[in-house]
Amino acid sequence: MTQAERAELERWIEMIYEKALEMGLDPFPVHFEVAPAHVIYELGAYALPARFSHWTFGRDYHVQKTMYEYGVSRIYELVFNTDPAQAFLLDVNDMVAHKLVIAHVYGHSDFFKNNIYFEHTDRKMIERARLHAERIRHYEMVHGPLVVEQFLDAVLSIEEHIDPVLPTYGAPPRKQDAQEPQPTGDTFEDLFYMVQPKPKPEPKKRKIPEEPQKDLLLFIRDHSRVLEDWQRDIISMIREEMLYFLPQIKTKIINEGWACATGDSLLITSRGIMRFDALYAERQSPVSVAVGEPSASCAVLDYHCQPDTPTIRITTKRGFTIEGAHQHRVLLREGRWVYLQDIAIGDEVALAVGTEIWSESYQPLPTARSRSATLADALNLPEHLDEEFAYLLGYFVGDGNFTKSGIGFTTGDAEIVERLTGLLRGWGCNPRVKYDLQNNSARWRIAVHSRTLRELLIAIGLSPERKARQKIVPPIVLQSPREVVAAFLRGYFDADAYAGNSGVILSSASESLIRTVQTVLLNFGVLSSISPPQQGVYQLAIRGVWARVFAEKIGFGLKRKAEALQRYIENRRWFCQQEPFDPVIKIERGRADVYDITVADAHRYVANGMIHHNSFWHERILEDLPLTPDEHVQFRKMHSAVIQPGSRMSLNPYYVGYKVLRDIERRWNGEIDPDEEETDWMGYRIERPVGQGMQKLFEVRTLECDQTFLHKYLTEKLVRELDLYTYRVEEHNGELVWVVDETDWRTVRNTLVDNMTNFGVPVITVEDGDWEHRGELYLKHHYDGKPLDMQRTTRCLRYLVRLWGRPVHLETVIDDEQVLLSCDGNAIAQRAL
Repeated sequence: MTQAERAELERWIEMIYEKALEMGLDPFPVHFEVAPAHVIYELGAYALPARFSHWTFGRDYHVQKTMYEYGVSRIYELVFNTDPAQAFLLDVNDMVAHKLVIAHVYGHSDFFKNNIYFEHTDRKMIERARLHAERIRHYEMVHGPLVVEQFLDAVLSIEEHIDPVLPTYGAPPRKQDAQEPQPTGDTFEDLFYMVQPKPKPEPKKRKIPEEPQKDLLLFIRDHSRVLEDWQRDIISMIREEMLYFLPQIKTKIINEGWACATGDSLLITSRGIMRFDALYAERQSPVSVAVGEPSASCAVLDYHCQPDTPTIRITTKRGFTIEGAHQHRVLLREGRWVYLQDIAIGDEVALAVGTEIWSESYQPLPTARSRSATLADALNLPEHLDEEFAYLLGYFVGDGNFTKSGIGFTTGDAEIVERLTGLLRGWGCNPRVKYDLQNNSARWRIAVHSRTLRELLIAIGLSPERKARQKIVPPIVLQSPREVVAAFLRGYFDADAYAGNSGVILSSASESLIRTVQTVLLNFGVLSSISPPQQGVYQLAIRGVWARVFAEKIGFGLKRKAEALQRYIENRRWFCQQEPFDPVIKIERGRADVYDITVADAHRYVANGMIHHNSFWHERILEDLPLTPDEHVQFRKMHSAVIQPGSRMSLNPYYVGYKVLRDIERRWNGEIDPDEEETDWMGYRIERPVGQGMQKLFEVRTLECDQTFLHKYLTEKLVRELDLYTYRVEEHNGELVWVVDETDWRTVRNTLVDNMTNFGVPVITVEDGDWEHRGELYLKHHYDGKPLDMQRTTRCLRYLVRLWGRPVHLETVIDDEQVLLSCDGNAIAQRAL
């Protein structure tokens, strides 16, 4: 690896780590090393760096390396559960593979740190394993390598038979002996034994262990009569290392399967144009957001809020602006995503022109404060905000005012007087019109004495306390259908806009109002520009081809302005081409609460007219990083290879874990199919919360192991989708063949979970360490329908005789018959019980 590649890799490690933290992960810090294939496969075989030597590790190494060399399998990375975590990357991986692996490593590290089954693991196990190896090498020097290796053969044959509930050191606590019974009989009973001695009480029978013990390694270490101290020490070492590996064995499936803008940003959503903080406050309701292409939207899966965060605010030449966290990303002209902290003056930001995503629901008029009926009921207003009332609201924002007893309008056009008074009379009002001639300026003043109408406009958000610089577009308008929004803009432009040789010019002292109008116009497909304020007044200009789009989609209601706009369009045979990109001209820094969302499929959204990127884990993190198009294609190929279903006779833990986690996120986000009945893991119907998918994933990450994970969350839908079934061997025409045994989803799920009982190892307990008072070891296999592997059982029994020093007996079931297997170190005897 060259120095430049090393620097790039270090940069990506830092970037991915920051992205993992941003997404809510809480991993240990990770120390990465790039290693050649032979080192990676050696570590994979030994399972821990610097571990003791044994021939089984060499065997595993050659098997894995041979499969790698023939292209059968490949280890991309290894990560060890320590603090800080230790990760090794394969040196022949390209940069995209390294990025995938790094993201995967941080997902593992987060799981190691936060899953309850890893809570008591030794985070310094690599150092402890190194000390173990040194002690074992010392024993080899003292007792001989062959003697130590043969002893390790015996101990490793039963290394899985431990009980993680028991303490690492020492025997399990024994029950306190019962107190000696109080003497019974006469007070002078002792006089009878003055001549002859008092008979001794019969010795209390004692059984070792007093209760069946599952930890076979611990029992042999503490009770074997033939072991020397160095041998007991080796058993302790093997048991400690096995306790370290046990949580990883129990969480193989779930473990493998494992950006922000400020609240005033305006998002284009299926519920209308909404502020980010308002969308976050209503996050329980399903919603989709525009993703930057015409009429395209995707569902919001999750929400995120980060209070009091350092921010960067950028302003473009046309006046578009966005403020967000330093790691928030926007789309640039050349199609690449860039962090706000990396944007430079002159970078051209992509604008989302003509997304045309609107609410489809007409908004009800506000409810009266003192009455259960709506304010509109006092007049003849419609129940919902319609186009006519929206036009009046638009004109009121431009040239309206509040009076003590109602509202008023000012206009210089008789056409407007006729239209507004006609609307007001139709709603039951009695408007009074006064022609006012002052300073050679003629104006009509329309007065409406209606406290009900006044209170209604206040409830809508047009407060009399708002001065000219504080005017807004009411949220009820922004969350209305397209036609209602267009009518509001038409009324507002009739009041405050100019149409003529310069195109369309809208003037306002309110920065918030003018920027909101600019964002709304962009959703219609109208690109406008805001000039810096002059004497406290902002101007929004619509020129060129965009003026024609404005005339077609919104237009003026006032005839003279509509005609002036038409002349402007007709007098220009062509317009200069204007592309939807805008250079950054100003960058400012600040602090604010910031918000983000997770968007399905597209992983981006539109806010303030710009296109933003939203914030398993290797896929989720990699999707959110600024990869080139070629890198995205390569990442998708690698990701698809990792989560292949596997063969018909085996499960790929990556694939199963990935699919189940995705399904959990889908269900807890409320994305339930119409014919899908939602139940809990016990089968009872329930209502799922909406928008809590990510929260549920973190809960599952913390609390579950593979057994509970699959039993609770492997649903009927997933079993069908994953094509899971059980199978058995049958004889057909003299040949043994595999056939499908069961496809019922509950049977399949329970069989899968059952195979994970005791992490796939038969449950064997120590029943008696002094069987029939001969010092022999009696074990019991708790039969669960799965017979023992007799070849391995025979080998383990011989090793147990070597460790115990006396014959060993094992109670089990063979061919539905309860039998006792006895081994004296050589022969194996079997008899029925």
